[in-house]
Amino acid sequence: VATISCSVEVGQARAEKALPGVSTDVARFLAVKVVEFSGDGWGVEVRDSSGTWHDITGVQTATGYAEFGLPEGLTLDRIAIISYGSGSLARFDWLGLLRKPRLLLKAGSLRVVRRINACSEFEVECLEPWAADASVFNDVKIIIGGRKVLCGLILARELQKMGRAVTRVRLRGADYAWHLASREAGKRKYSGQVHEVIKELVKPLVEEGLLTTENVEQSSKSIDLDLSDESISILEALNRACSSEHAGFDFYVDCGADLHAFPRGAREFKGKLQIARYSATEATSEITNHAVIYGAAEKTIPADMAFEDDLSLWEAVCNASIAQDAGVYFVSSPSLRITQEAVGEVVVRLNLPEVLDLNPDPMTTKRKCLRFFVKAGPDASLKLRMISQNGAYFECGDVLGSVPPDHWGFLGYGRTWPVGVECGPKLGIWAEVQNRDGEPPDWSRIVAVEFVASLSEGQSLWLDQVHFANFRWKGEAVDEESVRRYGRHKIVVVDDDIHSDEEAQSRANEVVARKAWPDMRFDEVEVLGAEELQPGQIVRLTTMPVPEGCVLFLPLEEGSGDVAYDYSGHGNDGEIHGAKWVSTPYGRGLEFDGVDDYVEVPDSDSLHLAGELTLEFLVKFKSMPSLQILATKSYNYEFDAGMRWNGRLTFTHGDGSWETIADSADTSITAGNWYHIVYVRCITPKEIRYYVNGRFISASSYTKDVVASTNPVQIGYRAFESRYPVDGTIALVRIYNRALTPEEVRLLYEQAKRRWLTGRYIVSEITHELRGPGPIVSRLRCSKTGEEASGWPELFGRGRSRVNVIREVRDEEKPPPAQRSRPNYVVVGSKTLEDYFTDANKLKLSELERYPFKAEDIAQGAIDFAHLSEELGVAVGGFYEAEDYDGTTGADVTDDTASGGKARKASSTDPGGSLVEVV
Repeated sequence: VATISCSVEVGQARAEKALPGVSTDVARFLAVKVVEFSGDGWGVEVRDSSGTWHDITGVQTATGYAEFGLPEGLTLDRIAIISYGSGSLARFDWLGLLRKPRLLLKAGSLRVVRRINACSEFEVECLEPWAADASVFNDVKIIIGGRKVLCGLILARELQKMGRAVTRVRLRGADYAWHLASREAGKRKYSGQVHEVIKELVKPLVEEGLLTTENVEQSSKSIDLDLSDESISILEALNRACSSEHAGFDFYVDCGADLHAFPRGAREFKGKLQIARYSATEATSEITNHAVIYGAAEKTIPADMAFEDDLSLWEAVCNASIAQDAGVYFVSSPSLRITQEAVGEVVVRLNLPEVLDLNPDPMTTKRKCLRFFVKAGPDASLKLRMISQNGAYFECGDVLGSVPPDHWGFLGYGRTWPVGVECGPKLGIWAEVQNRDGEPPDWSRIVAVEFVASLSEGQSLWLDQVHFANFRWKGEAVDEESVRRYGRHKIVVVDDDIHSDEEAQSRANEVVARKAWPDMRFDEVEVLGAEELQPGQIVRLTTMPVPEGCVLFLPLEEGSGDVAYDYSGHGNDGEIHGAKWVSTPYGRGLEFDGVDDYVEVPDSDSLHLAGELTLEFLVKFKSMPSLQILATKSYNYEFDAGMRWNGRLTFTHGDGSWETIADSADTSITAGNWYHIVYVRCITPKEIRYYVNGRFISASSYTKDVVASTNPVQIGYRAFESRYPVDGTIALVRIYNRALTPEEVRLLYEQAKRRWLTGRYIVSEITHELRGPGPIVSRLRCSKTGEEASGWPELFGRGRSRVNVIREVRDEEKPPPAQRSRPNYVVVGSKTLEDYFTDANKLKLSELERYPFKAEDIAQGAIDFAHLSEELGVAVGGFYEAEDYDGTTGADVTDDTASGGKARKASSTDPGGSLVEVV
């Protein structure tokens, strides 16, 4: 849009642009589109080669599209746009010089297919006679719902006449990406950052004014493309460059002939799409319901490396006393002092707080080892025993041989090193001692460590910093319900960039949350309101029914990342603070730790909720502390909803100061179970209604008129006060700006018990279609990864010459039906399903023709679409009868369409009717 504005000091603003010597004998009309103006008006002037200016429009005050005739016999070299009036402004969306007036055609039928990384195409049928004036290579603009959805070129047209008049015109063509498909890429090597290579490939088209590259996004990634010995189109070259492993770009050409190129998945459509119909697939082969994630081998047990700090873990087994000694230590106070109390070996046991697996962790050469600093006299010795859970043990000989008397460890490189004893199988330092039943010890089930010392009577030995080292950080997650249904599908991942158990556990939770259940993918979706959608954008789709008035819908189905996406269409995405992704019986969800985890949704106009209100949650509590806040915008304003220790629901709001509202009646909510909880605020009467699992619990009255705030919505925690966190899992959050009825609440509960198809998908293809009277239907092809749709490089060739055929069809009298005979085959493999269906969605079968459909020609969905028997989808060599043209195949048959489910199986020699063969 070009904007011109006038200052208040003058009465006119003017902007000029040079023209390349345009003859008005060729360009006879000026086309202008003005989208906004203020002041006295706007206008356009042109200058001829003699320097004379011509006022073409006069002072105009209308907005929209208009055409003006140009004087004949001039050569124009300059054009000016003008804004009239002090402080005036005008916005020009389009200026054009036309050979003939623009044709405005109404589509009788329409099909527009927009694709990512390919040419988009259109086919339109027009009934106006003047549609015959449309010519091949004319520019065309297709507008749906007041919005341009495709601009391009007419590449073929077909005229149909009845008598003298043209009665039907069919136009076919492509968007401006056709220029990419029809030109050959330069034969040379291309190298540089992704955006540099893209711009270099299309540079010839930019220099000719056929494309612009203002929307090619920059990238830090570099690629190499060698076309020195290849003859391929620019479109195919772009596909190679963008789809390379290092690039990961998508592209399309918009209505202004501007090339958009951007990282895959970087653009998102946040509007609301209403699904009318869809088909989807799921595959159990992709399931992972048990994940074990290992991090770097740097973990110690305990984390503070000091078992001696907890005296309750230690036990004097034989001839010894033990005590913590704050006065004698090496690293930190206290140490553990072991004193000889009787003649014989001194035995002290460390009872481990958890069973340890001392086998080596995956993919590391580090052995797990026991480390400690030790101080003893000159005659002391110390053996170690690793006690297995079955009572058997491993024993290691004296470990003090190289520790100088009265020192804390080995001396070397100017420092003191701890004693370190490697653990695990196939080490010669450990001897096995079986239990009484003759069972050997097990390195994977170590429950205690015994320190066996030989000391002089009354002598002591000190231990400091006793710990195990070289464990990998570890996280493990299992979806038991998925395991029961599909069997165990386990994955083990080792990632040395993980440096905590929390990080490993979070990764395991995310893996299971994403993959514990078959990931359904949309194959084809019919939606309403997709005119603004662009190829390559991410869309948010859910099959879950959502009542009107929903302003926040968090299905919590992402399974990874720190964003909870809103599917209400209002763009109220939430930021996750600490909560972990987990799998639930209803899909995925977020687990809150009961300390400080929460989700925060920034304030927006749609969340200013001072009137009627409904809050909906799907939640499982792990424990029942005094109060847990499910969601809040402050108890002084819109709402503050939670649950108390006794299972009663609580709700508070205010007009700047809070109002006490009675809790619900007893709900029987207990820890460990899933509940569907709904709060409804009514205005007439003024009351809060509480529901659990679709059942009305009770209502509490209130008096204040609620005041809206600019506070964010906080879920799972009253974070602004650091109080009342949720200890449990939330699988769904929805907020409505109206009071739902009891029946709606009950239906929501029934719906919440199902698994719904919800997710973010990259759109690879958009189809807008109009067939006769009725609304335009939009269909999407989309996937999680942004699959590449097949384009038009093959259709248009690789820069080769082509002939566009204009075919004139004249009406002729139809002869009477011929005597039935065995027909010849008709090749139909290159056509699309639209060629075979009537407006009533039934299959067309011309008289005495047999169609050898192949798998790509008619799939199961098409068979259902045509109302034919489902058996047809699996038949091989079988034939089914459809109606004949003149209805001679039976009383139920009236035309040449499929029989609406009444088709009968026929033999290949059956003379009656037209036949469909599946091969």
